[in-house]
Amino acid sequence: MTSIVEESEVPVRKKQRRTDEESEKNGGSRELLLSVAEQNRLEKIRHEGATWGLTEVLLECGVDIRNPAEHNCRIEADVSSTSLRASVHALLCEMNRNGIDPNNARVIETMEELVAGSDDNSSQLLLSSLLSPMEPTIPQDADGSGSPVVVSRNNKTHTNVQPSLIKILLKVEVLQPPLLTALFLMLAELGAAAEDEENGLNSAVPRLILSQIKWLDRIVDAEGLTSTALQCLSALVSTSPSSVDHAEDNGSTSTTKSKHSLVLDLIATLPDILVDDTPERMEEVVSTLRDVRDEDPSLLLPVLDAFGSLRLTREQMNLIVDDALRSLHTCHVSALPTLCSFLVQQVPPDNHDNGDLLTRVVDGLRHMRIGETDLSLDDAAESSRSNTNNKRKGPALLQRADAEALTLEALSRGFQYRQDLTAALLQTVKATPPGYHAAADVWLLLCCAVAPHNRGKVRSVVRSKAGSGAFTKELLQDAISGNGQALGFLFQSAALTLADSLLRAPETSSRELGGSLYLQLFQEFGDLMQRQEIVGSLVTHVGSGSLPEVDTAMEVFSHIVGTTTGTTKLRPFSSFLISLLDHIQQLTSSQVRRLFLILFAVGDNDFYDADDDDMGDGPRTVGVGSGGSDDVHIVIRKHLSLTPISMKRIGIIGAVAFAVSASTICADTARDASFTETEETCLNDQSNDPTSRVIKEAIDVLSMACDNCVQRTKLGTNDYTEDELNRGVGSHTASALALYFDELCYAVRGRRLAPAIKAWIRERFQTDLEDIYLGDFATEDSETQPTAPPISQNEVPSRSLEKIENPRDRALVAGSVSSFTAPQGAMRYSCNTLDAPTYVVYLRLLPLLASRDPSERDIFPQQLCPLVQLLVTCHDKRYGGVGVGDVDGLLGCPMLLPTEASVGMEFEHLPPAKQWTATAAVFFATCFCRELINVFIHSAAFRVEGQDDEELRAMVVERLRCLVRLEEDLRFTSSKCSIFSPPGSTPLPVPRELTMFAEDIEEPVLSEISSNVPHGNDESSEKMTKEERKALAVIKKAAAKKISERAKSKQKILKARSKFEAALSEHARKALRPLGSLVCLALGFPELSILGQEDGVGSQRALSLGASQLHNLKVGGPVTLMLLSQLSESLQALFSSGKVSVVPRFMTSRSPVDEEPGELINDFATNPYAKCDASIHGTRAFAFLDLTLAAGVFASVHEHLAAVAEIRGSENDGGLDDDREADTKKCSQHLLSCVNSIVSAQEFTSNAKGRKYLELILKELSGGDREGGNTSDPVSVSGLNKSLFDLFDLVDEIVMGGNTDDLSFVIQGVECLEAVVNCILRLGTVLKVPSTITEQPVEDKSARKVAGIRKKLSDLCRRLLQRQWIDSTKFGKSNVGKLIMLYVEHSCITIPLNRPLTASETSEVGHIGALQVLMKGALAELPNTAGCKGPVEGFPTCCLQSFGSYYSAVFAFLPKELNNLFESSLVKSDTADSIEAAIELLCCLVTLFGDLCDLTKENSVLVRKPYLLSQLKGGTRFMEIFVARAVPYLQKHFQQHNGIVITIIKEIQKSTRQLGRVIAHGKREKDANLAKETPRAKKILETFMHTVKRLFRKNRCMTAIWCANLKNRNIDGSIIEDEKIDVDNSGGDESSKEDEVEAELLTDESDSDEE
Repeated sequence: MTSIVEESEVPVRKKQRRTDEESEKNGGSRELLLSVAEQNRLEKIRHEGATWGLTEVLLECGVDIRNPAEHNCRIEADVSSTSLRASVHALLCEMNRNGIDPNNARVIETMEELVAGSDDNSSQLLLSSLLSPMEPTIPQDADGSGSPVVVSRNNKTHTNVQPSLIKILLKVEVLQPPLLTALFLMLAELGAAAEDEENGLNSAVPRLILSQIKWLDRIVDAEGLTSTALQCLSALVSTSPSSVDHAEDNGSTSTTKSKHSLVLDLIATLPDILVDDTPERMEEVVSTLRDVRDEDPSLLLPVLDAFGSLRLTREQMNLIVDDALRSLHTCHVSALPTLCSFLVQQVPPDNHDNGDLLTRVVDGLRHMRIGETDLSLDDAAESSRSNTNNKRKGPALLQRADAEALTLEALSRGFQYRQDLTAALLQTVKATPPGYHAAADVWLLLCCAVAPHNRGKVRSVVRSKAGSGAFTKELLQDAISGNGQALGFLFQSAALTLADSLLRAPETSSRELGGSLYLQLFQEFGDLMQRQEIVGSLVTHVGSGSLPEVDTAMEVFSHIVGTTTGTTKLRPFSSFLISLLDHIQQLTSSQVRRLFLILFAVGDNDFYDADDDDMGDGPRTVGVGSGGSDDVHIVIRKHLSLTPISMKRIGIIGAVAFAVSASTICADTARDASFTETEETCLNDQSNDPTSRVIKEAIDVLSMACDNCVQRTKLGTNDYTEDELNRGVGSHTASALALYFDELCYAVRGRRLAPAIKAWIRERFQTDLEDIYLGDFATEDSETQPTAPPISQNEVPSRSLEKIENPRDRALVAGSVSSFTAPQGAMRYSCNTLDAPTYVVYLRLLPLLASRDPSERDIFPQQLCPLVQLLVTCHDKRYGGVGVGDVDGLLGCPMLLPTEASVGMEFEHLPPAKQWTATAAVFFATCFCRELINVFIHSAAFRVEGQDDEELRAMVVERLRCLVRLEEDLRFTSSKCSIFSPPGSTPLPVPRELTMFAEDIEEPVLSEISSNVPHGNDESSEKMTKEERKALAVIKKAAAKKISERAKSKQKILKARSKFEAALSEHARKALRPLGSLVCLALGFPELSILGQEDGVGSQRALSLGASQLHNLKVGGPVTLMLLSQLSESLQALFSSGKVSVVPRFMTSRSPVDEEPGELINDFATNPYAKCDASIHGTRAFAFLDLTLAAGVFASVHEHLAAVAEIRGSENDGGLDDDREADTKKCSQHLLSCVNSIVSAQEFTSNAKGRKYLELILKELSGGDREGGNTSDPVSVSGLNKSLFDLFDLVDEIVMGGNTDDLSFVIQGVECLEAVVNCILRLGTVLKVPSTITEQPVEDKSARKVAGIRKKLSDLCRRLLQRQWIDSTKFGKSNVGKLIMLYVEHSCITIPLNRPLTASETSEVGHIGALQVLMKGALAELPNTAGCKGPVEGFPTCCLQSFGSYYSAVFAFLPKELNNLFESSLVKSDTADSIEAAIELLCCLVTLFGDLCDLTKENSVLVRKPYLLSQLKGGTRFMEIFVARAVPYLQKHFQQHNGIVITIIKEIQKSTRQLGRVIAHGKREKDANLAKETPRAKKILETFMHTVKRLFRKNRCMTAIWCANLKNRNIDGSIIEDEKIDVDNSGGDESSKEDEVEAELLTDESDSDEE
């Protein structure tokens, strides 16, 4: 399409424009420039123009509009659009100037008539012709040849295109305002009238009108255009049906749509035509558009779009944003993308006046209805109809997902460029307490994480919320499950990246959240490429080498395989998983288990079909949940054949994992056949059939693994020699069969092993236990020989030697064995509780260890504990057994061990071989007792049908007592036997001092030295010559020196020996079989109650007894202390929330390299073999609490707490003997540790489940309530707080009771009290209970209670600070510093809101009172003591040793208190009393600051680097807050309080000059720490100077200050002479300049440094 304005017309057009301009410029002399033809034309206009209207004017200018029915408006070929506009403008001006048509009224009137027309069809045709492009009239070409170009109405192809006539007339300034008014009136009429729809005019004309109005180059009357457009819009909306009417109107659909479309087009056109952006005009626009939106809600999005294109004021935009926020929760989901895009793009930027709006926008976005799966009734019906024949999502769900996807994309773009909005969102999410987060929070954070510069911030917030328990896997499931299509935009850009970073985090909670996010993403996103990205990322994590990261990634794979369809989903990526076999040697045992189970699940089926022949050569099938690939079996067999135990371990795990997979296949096959699962085993009848091909192959693999683990030696052929036995030579590698037993026990406790396989285990290894480890007593009565007398109470009496059937064992007991390796034996530690002994077997430990055969001496003892654990577990009813009644004889049987004398008084006199045997026997006996307690504790704690609970509990308690005695024996024997080394470990090297200088400690040597010194009496010395006396003195001096050196050498050797013995003892203790966490259940046994076996009355009796009666009770004791220690360790491990994963030894496997057979199988450890893997940290913890609550453990802890509190709180506590006092103190320490672990756990306050558990625990812990409760009941907030308050009082009585001088014990109690208070505050934050951290109304009861408990803690710390401690007590930050911080922190006095402050309150409000007490009562008094060494009379804990703790604590709180002052309502209030009180408080803080700075200035003893560093750090922080917040406040109120303001400035400047001296001192002394803080300090000092200058200048008080150059001074203010200053040449000039600037501002002439 070509333009009708050709190049040849350009000169003509320019010429005509110049002519027009000249004619207007010359005025009356225009006739001289015109031709005769032109003069004739003007004359014609003067005569005929009196009757001209618009039609005649246009015709005169070359445009014909007279035949609209035949053609559009025609324009002559030689007239362009520009020349037409100029011609019309000139003609109208001429007619107006000559009076032909004054003000062009006639032309305007006719124009309005033409636009308005009449009701007939011709007028509509004319208007359409005026709005359509004009048709050029070209009779012929320029040279007169050719045919003309004819363009008709119905011909859509034409050569030249002209604009419409209306478009040209709108450029004429005279015609534009009335023409626009006429057009808008026509729009209103077209919208209101019911036009004939057949000719299609009614839908085309409005669009043509609006198209002409858009993009005008110049608007003559902007105000009139705005008013007219808004009036037209209001008229159209008032006559147009609303959105509700649209849904109900089915008869005139076309008309309704046409009218609604006209309104939408007009709203969209408004921003293009409204150029009057004055606030008043914009207010009218905003009001009209809001009214339009209210009248028709369907116009919400067009109205918001129009608002987004207008230049509005901040107040107007705030009003519009509020409207959008209200619509956010009521609009249809399809409107969310546009609405969210408007909010994130148009909300005003952040400033001090607009922060609340951003917060409201963020809150509105967080409460959007996104991610919800519920539908309205209409949507649900539509989805139901669409889902009748298929299972795909219906249109309603798809529409919702698409809308949500667009919403997330709009939000992502907004957060990418709006940092203020991002910051508001992150801050709001941070401040939200746990339990109040919704799925929208996760969506919004993912939208923020799309931008690379926001990912670190989002990651930090998510990790913080994961640590506090606010973000859980349930929240992630709500956010992601079912929303895959909507979240597709965020998968790669945000979700996967966030999951990757969380899985690499050091915190356990963050890693678990990252694993849950990976799991949800894999389950939700079904695209193969997306799942490949997830699997590839997880495999990368597995190969990272970080054990916690690998554990979490493997757990994710295990969860995927554990789902119904997870195996099928993961199978396409099996090559990724098989590649992990290359790194299998770097994985831990738990990780190897998971890897094999995953590979067996996703690999091909290696089990034969039922139709295979007996030879086993039938085809193999591939199925879901199969047994694994051939590559995996090759790896298993290869590692089983290797000798190193670390390699064989991998093969053992693979074989057991294969058996578990086989059992799972049996269960899955039965489940597919509608088999009803049992609760205990979830297996079918096929798994009970040992002839089943699947079970048979699994048993064959287990047998093959067992054969490879057996370490065989022929008896007598490879026996140890006597020399080897004396040197303690033996196998230092672990037993492979012990690892095999442990692995089988893992599988049994996983409840997935087939019953047939468990039966095979019992049959296969029961005989090994009986034949190798157990000896029999004769059951028939016979005449016996005299028995050996019992040696001690620990040995079993009244058993004849003839009763021992094994002759070798009988000889060991009789002492008739001539072996140099076997000490005399005895039957010890029987746990039979009946009057007549009924044991029939005994444990043969001493005969095995005294043997010279390597298998019996080194291998068999290692296998005892794993074998016992495996067999008892197979009998346990929890794991599908028949009960432990068949094996409980092990719990009470005696052990054949060395006599008590052999491991006691006579031990050091035994030969080395016998010492080794005795030590090894005690070591394995201790391991055996620990394992018995581990496997029988659950059965003893809880009633089981057909079991004597009382007898079982008694035997467990007796075993605990035996264990204590055995551990004492082991501590002694292992420290004295250096040749003993626990199995699987290397012996400790003997220190060089003990091997080289052991003879130096012999006393005869020292005596010999002393005897060689001559002794002379007085007479002989008188007869000596001078030379002889001199020689004698030299000899004596040399002898004394030698004796002194020998004594020092002896002390050094004794110290080295003591240290080596402690290392030997610790080495053996660490290698013991670990105690399980469930051992602490014994605390709830009546047999261990401090008040006897009266159930249910212990706590009441403890509280009712007095101190004199409690003195007769046994508090503590070795068994109780051991159990309390175990409970404390378990709680700390389960509820640890630190960055480093603190997993106790009893809950994890050993190193993958040094794997040993002592690994404990714990119910709360991560067991990959379990069908429902309870690997989530919180789940394991709560499962442990369920058992402890049911066993009454915490009620027993309360009994001990109550007893200790009564004993320590009584006046007669000094009557306890030293042993009782030590036991009470140790018991108190363990009790405080348990309480601290419970109340410090975040899991107990972050979610409702944890709070319920906390309530149940506190009922037992603070009140001794053994009745318990249901975890499903709602939490009682009042009851929870009351229990915490009671617990606080109980611990307070323990801490402050008695006369203990052990400050470390007191600090432990104070930390426990602090944990209780912090728990109360956390609960208050979560449950919306007021806290005194912020200001609260006086009448708030909850706040008063919390304030009371905090004041108790503060007063307690103050009393401890003012207490006189023994001289040997060391003071430091860990004790005195802790007390100071707690005293100040919890001494807050809130500011009353309903009355002014009194004079006394002004000096005590907030923490100012405590700070002044420390300053005036302690720090200021220290210089008054001798040598500034202290202690201070009022604060004995304040001395030169503890000055740093006091000084740094006060300096740490001072800036915080200044900031709290300006956060309070006191500063925000404008009342005179509030202003005066705020300034008074500020003056108090400045005075404190000055006093602190003067301490180092006036006392040279205190000029030490740590104190100066505290002063510089604290002073810098104080000055930063003072400049940022205090100076503007003083500036605001300077006129009314100028006197006190100037005083404050003078006081603060004295302190700043002291800071400058500290900086100069650090530079002279070249102190690196002070130099590090110097730049920041100098910056704020210079800022302070300029800020104060500006303050005085604004208030016209420059005469109050004057400037001077400061001289170099010492810390004490003395002037440094120039010749004494040692400044580096490179920095000398700069230093001098900076010193002059630092304290240039002076407010008093007396402060000048000039002479």
